Amino acid sequence: MTRSAAGIEVRGGARPTVRRCTVDNPGGIGIAVLDGGGGVFEECEIVAAGQSGVAVRGGAHPRLERCRVHHASGAGLSVTGEHTGLEAIGCEVYEIKGSGVQVTGRASAHLTDCDVHRTTSDGVTLDTDAVLTLADCRIHDIPENAIDLRSRSVLTLTRSTVCRFGRNGLSVWDPGTRVDANQCEIHDSTGDYPAVWVSDGATAVLESCRVREVPDALFVLDRGSRADVVDSDLSQVRNTAVSVSDGATAQLDDCRIREAATGAWFRDHGSGGTLANCTIDAVQTGVIVTKGADPTIERCTVTSPAEAGFYVSAGGRGPSTAAGSAAVAATASTSSTAAVRR
Repeated sequence: MTRSAAGIEVRGGARPTVRRCTVDNPGGIGIAVLDGGGGVFEECEIVAAGQSGVAVRGGAHPRLERCRVHHASGAGLSVTGEHTGLEAIGCEVYEIKGSGVQVTGRASAHLTDCDVHRTTSDGVTLDTDAVLTLADCRIHDIPENAIDLRSRSVLTLTRSTVCRFGRNGLSVWDPGTRVDANQCEIHDSTGDYPAVWVSDGATAVLESCRVREVPDALFVLDRGSRADVVDSDLSQVRNTAVSVSDGATAQLDDCRIREAATGAWFRDHGSGGTLANCTIDAVQTGVIVTKGADPTIERCTVTSPAEAGFYVSAGGRGPSTAAGSAAVAATASTSSTAAVRR
């Protein structure tokens, strides 16, 4: 135990191997790797740091294996600055008063088989050209956003689970910001916010993902924002599975939406996209198009809507084109006609 600026500090090209050490430093950073430093930290415990548990900056590139970082007063893992990187394998970050993982300022990080949970702020934060890969990770029990990306940051999310979050599971903002999620699960929201939020020109790609037990599954807002969803399941959604507004675009291919109040809602002028080869089942209304929105609906099936398969009002145009499609007309002509009459 120490009360120093850093419990362990590595700098100037040093590459130590540190095994099974405990760092308890309420006065500062637990482990600081700076100025081109590196090294391997194996089975270490970083507890009760007065600032970040592990701080990496200045072109440093350490590796953490099977470490535990907990009860830090700052971020659990903080990676900052161009040419700076961190690799973490089999680590656990929890009971953190800031963000669990924070990557900023052109830094990069790669986490594999890691758990991030029980933070007081966001689980994972990316800002200003940060790059992060999460593979086989679990982000859970987060009171704010599970993962928040801004300012041209890029996240690759593979075979990972995001659950029990108080705000958004994925929160993606700003032009150039992008998330690519493959074979991931996002479920069990504890708040009243969409599971995936894409706005201000950002892009999200979900492939072979499952989003379930949430208030809303996917909200895409603002001109330039885009969501591409392929071969994914959106289910047990209390309100709207897919909402597109303020000039945004969403494209869903081979997706399945079920047990939602509304399957997809294209809300206003300039908002559009495509629903292709999708099935919508056990909803109040399959697709709503309002206020000049203009999506394209191709080869989709709406089954057992409680109210309408397609509802078009206030200048909405998309489903009238969709209803002319032989595939859609054959599967949902009655519901579509009822929607147009309204």
